[in-house]
Amino acid sequence: MIVTDTGGLVEEDELGMDETEETVEEEDEDDPRGLKRQRAREQRKLLQDMINAQVVQALQESDAVLFILDTRGGVGPEEAHLARWLHRMGVRDKTLLVANKAEGGVLSSEMQTAIYDAYEFGLGDPVAVSAAHNEGISDLASVLVERAKVLGFGSGGSSSSSSSSVGSGSRKENGREMDNNEQREGEGGEEGEDEEEGGKEDVITVAFVGLPNVGKSSLVNATLNKRPRAHPSHHRHPEDDDEEGNLDQAAATALSAYPRLITSSIAGTTRDVVLVDYSYRNHRLRLVDTAGIRKTGRQDHSNVLEQLSVTEALRAVRYANVVVLVLDGQQLRLRRQEQVIASRAFKEGRALVVAANKSDLLLTSPRVFAENVREQLKLLSPQLGSLPVVATSALNGQGVGSLLPAILRAYQAWNTRVSTGLLNRWLLETQRLRSPPLTATTRKTVKLKYMAQVKTRPPTFALVANRAEVEDSYVKFLRNRLQDDFGLHGMDVRLSIKSTGGDNNPYAAKAAQERAERRRALVNKRRKKRAEWEGGGRRADNKEDEEEREEEERKKRRQAREVTKRLKVEAQNKRRAFKTRTVGSSQH
Repeated sequence: MIVTDTGGLVEEDELGMDETEETVEEEDEDDPRGLKRQRAREQRKLLQDMINAQVVQALQESDAVLFILDTRGGVGPEEAHLARWLHRMGVRDKTLLVANKAEGGVLSSEMQTAIYDAYEFGLGDPVAVSAAHNEGISDLASVLVERAKVLGFGSGGSSSSSSSSVGSGSRKENGREMDNNEQREGEGGEEGEDEEEGGKEDVITVAFVGLPNVGKSSLVNATLNKRPRAHPSHHRHPEDDDEEGNLDQAAATALSAYPRLITSSIAGTTRDVVLVDYSYRNHRLRLVDTAGIRKTGRQDHSNVLEQLSVTEALRAVRYANVVVLVLDGQQLRLRRQEQVIASRAFKEGRALVVAANKSDLLLTSPRVFAENVREQLKLLSPQLGSLPVVATSALNGQGVGSLLPAILRAYQAWNTRVSTGLLNRWLLETQRLRSPPLTATTRKTVKLKYMAQVKTRPPTFALVANRAEVEDSYVKFLRNRLQDDFGLHGMDVRLSIKSTGGDNNPYAAKAAQERAERRRALVNKRRKKRAEWEGGGRRADNKEDEEEREEEERKKRRQAREVTKRLKVEAQNKRRAFKTRTVGSSQH
C-alpha cells in the first residue's frame, strides 16, 4: 500500500492576497513602496499554487483519498469548501472521511458535533482515529483493505505494476515508495555486500545533496524535462465522468504548468525527502531530492523541522547507490561543508558525481572550474581527485544531458567486478613498476602472493602477502593504481591486506598448544623444586654446595702449585744462563 502525504490546500484570499487578512507589518525604511512585501506575497502565492497542483496530481493518481478533519477544532466553512472541491474533482466515490484527534473512549460534545457535521459533506461515514495515540488505526486499515479488494488489489497477493501489494511493509516519502528491501540493501551496501548474479537491483537510487539554495530541486526538474507524471488510466472511474464530476480545467492547466518538484528562490523550500521514479536508456532511476545541509554551527538546533530535514538527507545518502553533490558555480570553489558532504558519501561507500550547477553564471570556463573542484577534493582524499564533475545549468538546461550518462557510468563502475586472473597479472606488472618496501619495524621483505576481488558496491579487494605489515604509502599506491587502471573513479576503493602467517596459518593452533604445554611443564618443575626445598631437601643441597666449594678450593690450590713450580723452573733457567755467560767472559 503506497501512501502519499500532500500539503495543505489554501485559497487565494487566505494566502495573504486580501489586505484585510494580511499581517500588518511596519514599513521598512529601505522599502518605502512596499516592493519587498509585494515580492514576498507573489512568492507565497507561487508556492501555494505549486502545492495545490501537486495535490491535484495526487488525487488523479490515487485509488483512495483520505479527507482528514480536526475534531477538536470542529468543522467549519473551510472544510465544507474542500468537500465541495472534492466533489468537483470527481473523487467523491473514493474519498474516505477521517476524523482525527478523537482520542479517548468517550468523545466530548464538541468532537461528536464535528463528526455529525461531517455527514453533511456527502462523503460517507467518518472514521474516528487518533494518530498521536494510535487509536482507531486498525479500523481505518480495515476500511482501506476492503477498498483495495473492491478495486482488485491484494486479493491474490499481487497488484498491478504501478502499485505494491497491500501490507507489503513499504515506506512512502512524499509520493514515492522505498520498500524494506531497499532499506536493508542500503544498510548492507556500507559493508560492501556483494549481490548474486541473478539478483541485481532493478532501480538505481540517485540522491541529490548539497547546501541550501544551490538548485537541487531545479536540477531534478531539468533532468525530468519538466514533464508531469503520467496519469494511470485505471485511476479514473467511469461513474466520475458525469456532468458534475468532470476534471476542473483550471486544475488540469495548473497541473501541466508546474514541474514535478516545488522550487523557489527562497532557501529551505524543500524540507522532506522527495523520491521520483524515472526511466532512462532502459534503466529505472529513482531520483531523490533532499533538503539543504547547512554547517552544524549555522543550523538552528531549536528548529525540529530543520533537524529532521538534515537527518533525512543524510539517511538518503546512506541508502543511495549514486550521490550527486550539487555545487553553486558562482562560488568558484568547493566550500568546507560541501567537502564534508563529499567525505560522508565517500565513507559510506557510495558512488559520487559532482554537478556544478548555475554554470551559466560562471566567470571561468566549466573545464577550469571542474579542475579546481578536483584539486580541492584531491586534498581531501587522493581517490576523489579524479571523480566526474559535470557543469550544468538547471535554468537553461545546459549540461543536463551529460548528467544522467555520468550517473550511469558511476553506477556501472560501482558494480565493477574484475576477474582474479586479470587482477594477478595486474599485480605482477605493478610489482615490476614498484616493488613493496621492507617492513618498518623488522626490515623484512614483503612478498605479495595473489589478489582477488571479494565484494562490489563499492569494489573491495583482498591482497594476500607473507606479512601484513605493508607500508601505508604502498597501499595507497595500489589503490590509486586500481582506480586508474580499472576506471573506479569517484568511490572508495577498499583494499585489505591478509598474511599467510599468524591467524591464517593452519598450524598456528597446534603450535600455540605446544607452547602452552611446555609452559605448564616448566611451571610444574619449578613448583616441584620449591616443594623439595621446603620439605627437607635443604641439607642435601647444603652438602652439595660444600662439596662444590671444596672442589673449587682444591682447584685453586692446584693452580697455585703449578704457578709456583713454573716460577721455580724459570728462575733456575735464568741462573744457568747467567753462569754460562760468566764462564765464557773469564776464558777470554
